[in-house]
Amino acid sequence: MEAVDMLEALKVLDSSLSRINWRLRASSRRRLETDANDRKVLPLNLNQIGYSSHFRIYLFEGVYDLFHLGEGDKSFKIAKKKVLLACDMCSNNLRFNICLADILALCFQMRPVIMIDYGGKMPELRERLCAFLKLAQEESSIFENLRVMVIEDMIYLIHVRGLADLIKLTINKELELHFVDLEQDPPKMITEIESFSIGAQFVTLLKLFSSVFCADDDDNVSGCMRDSTSNAQSSNRRLPVSHQPSDFIDLSHFMQDTLVTVPTLNGWLLGYPVVYIFGKDHIEDAVYNLSTKSLHLFNIFVRRNSSSDKRPQEELMSFSVPYDLSVDGEEEPWAEAFLVRLKAKWEGCKHVWGSMKMEVSATYPQAIAL
Repeated sequence: MEAVDMLEALKVLDSSLSRINWRLRASSRRRLETDANDRKVLPLNLNQIGYSSHFRIYLFEGVYDLFHLGEGDKSFKIAKKKVLLACDMCSNNLRFNICLADILALCFQMRPVIMIDYGGKMPELRERLCAFLKLAQEESSIFENLRVMVIEDMIYLIHVRGLADLIKLTINKELELHFVDLEQDPPKMITEIESFSIGAQFVTLLKLFSSVFCADDDDNVSGCMRDSTSNAQSSNRRLPVSHQPSDFIDLSHFMQDTLVTVPTLNGWLLGYPVVYIFGKDHIEDAVYNLSTKSLHLFNIFVRRNSSSDKRPQEELMSFSVPYDLSVDGEEEPWAEAFLVRLKAKWEGCKHVWGSMKMEVSATYPQAIAL
């Protein structure tokens, strides 16, 4: 995909969002916001309206709130009202794009799967995402391999060929993948997961994914394509990926007869080199064993090519690993191998991202939700 294709992708994304009138509010996570000319639109700057960095804006289920990071302030109520009004004006005047770094990473196969955790709730989020993707595919073949996938209450955008490659590499053990067993205290790093029960069930789950995305090695998706009007009988159809409409792929039934948890599945799907593994019967143990440990947070940042030298870096992905299992940070052998694989993919799309780097930071023990 050349630079001209990237410009086409950006225009199609903007056009598709416009046609379905999908207004995405600003997320607590930094996300790129663009207008039709792909100009950077900065998030609300508190200093611009007279308030310092002692304040932080949070978003929960579409509702803004403001918190003071220091001691109480008599003028806080006035400040909060003014800032939240500015937030509302900001969100009403801008159409926030789906994170462009995520979409471009899918199109260029830098990532096989992204999880959509912004833009609404199910089932409205699924319907909007399907509508958006259908319009994008009608306008450009760049998006032909992207699909919406649903697993229980989680929703993803996937690159079907990229996911097929991930499945094959994992099953054939051509991909260096490490697991952190959170059922144990302290957690332990393992590579051979077939030796214990939950690991064996994860391997079985991989084979189910293989039966869908790698069947007959012909890139077909079988028995899982659904739309809002389909019934159980129509879900048994088998359509070549290249000719399928952008109905969603529902794999929720894969999770019914297994102890493998969605967080474990997510770690693998999202392309992390280290995956937390624990069973549904050990969720409380996993939460405790992770919440009481210091962590290393690994961030992969990219910077998109632009005529402007001021374009900020974007987060391509981030994942955590217990500090005691990653004391060498980015110099851990598995971290170095992961970065080498990622840079090999980046070499093919330097016209999109001019730079890529890994940053590692340490965090103290804190409450973790799994």
